[in-house]
Amino acid sequence: MSQELQDVTKSFLRFVEDGTHRWPTPAAIVDFGLDSEVHTAALAYAIRSQQLTPEELDAALGNGKMLTEIVQRLTMCSGSKVVHPYAGLEFHTSWDVIHGRDGDGMEEFQIGQEEQTKDDKEPEG
Repeated sequence: MSQELQDVTKSFLRFVEDGTHRWPTPAAIVDFGLDSEVHTAALAYAIRSQQLTPEELDAALGNGKMLTEIVQRLTMCSGSKVVHPYAGLEFHTSWDVIHGRDGDGMEEFQIGQEEQTKDDKEPEG
């Protein structure tokens, strides 16, 4: 039995199916790392071209590395050539930072954590 999709995944799928030029929900923007129109277009293309299932999208929620891998494998036929329309596009989510999966900005966070830990261990004087 398949697991039910997360609400944020369902909202993004409704956005893709709707086909309007409005933006996805704020939760979808954050959870899927939709930092630009290109990021949004890449995931919408993946769904519309059936190169990404709703379940795969749901499994990648909040994981920039997984979303990047999904987009890197996308193909599109251009005449007799197969091209990768979103080659080089990378996804980063806030969840990556929270879970320590993303180097962007983590150095400052880790330094701050070390200083806090050091301060906590100093004897009161």
